[in-house]
This record gives sequence, C-alpha cells and structure tokens, in this order.
Amino acid sequence: MTTQKNHQILLKAFSELIKEKDCTSNLLILGSGEKETELNSMIRNYNLENKVFLVGYKKNPYKYINNSRCVISTSLWEDPGFVMVEAAACRKIIISSNCPNGPVEFIENGKAGYLFNNNDYRDLLLKIKLFLGENKNVIRQKKLTALKKARQYSLFYHYKELIKILNI
Repeated sequence: MTTQKNHQILLKAFSELIKEKDCTSNLLILGSGEKETELNSMIRNYNLENKVFLVGYKKNPYKYINNSRCVISTSLWEDPGFVMVEAAACRKIIISSNCPNGPVEFIENGKAGYLFNNNDYRDLLLKIKLFLGENKNVIRQKKLTALKKARQYSLFYHYKELIKILNI
C-alpha cells in the first residue's frame, strides 16, 4: 500500500464496476504501507466496505491468489514484476498496468493477460470488463501463454541459458 502500487486507481475502477454491473466479486488488497489510511478512507467514500478488504501483509499470499479470479497490478513501476510470474504459475489471469520494467514483455501484447495504460482508471475498468466478459477458451489460452512465460523466470531455465552461453 505504497505510492508505487497505485491502489487508488484500482479502488476508483472497482467502484465504477460495482455501479455499472451486478458485480458479485470482492476485491482483496494484500500488503501494508503508508497509503493504508488513505485507502481505507477511499473505501468508505465509495461505500465499498462490504466489497473491498485490506488484508494486510501475508507471508504466504498464494492461498489468496489460488482463490482469486485474477490478479491486478496497478503499479506505476515494477522491478521486474514477480507478482505476474507468481500469478501465472498459479494459473490466474493477469491484468497489469503497462508500467516500466516488465509487464509489456510478460503480457506479450495481450497474449498472456491484459494491459492497461499506466495510471488510467478508465482503461483499467475497460480491461476488467473485457476480462469478465471474455470467452472461456480465450481465458484458457491467456493462462497457458502466461504459464509458459513464467517458466522463463525459473532457476532451471536460467541454468540452461547459462550453460548455453558458457558453451558447456
């Protein structure tokens, strides 16, 4: 819950989604940081107390990822965005900002998830709606592509690449 993570646009987009659609989804935000008070205030202002939950820091976020429909990253910048790799490994759809350092390359122009314009809540809302209305086969293919991409971040993959470079 820091400036970098930019959860404010996530809350704004989610509040619009709730207004426009009969949305039964909840939003969980994991982590902690200096923006927690501001986010709690926004949740109250948008009347989202029964839909948005600030869960706090979790040593093991995977049980939350496994029980989610998708993982949304609204970061203004990332180094290099391991949450995408983790979400892909858990076979979850990724919706990410096109911030510097990784998401564009990982998402591969929409083949492995959904990219929205950095710090643009309207585009984020559009991508969330696109995901919610997407065909199951398209979702399955995006998950598969993301999973294949995530394997490139494994230790074994890096080991094999190093062996090639060293010509061993």
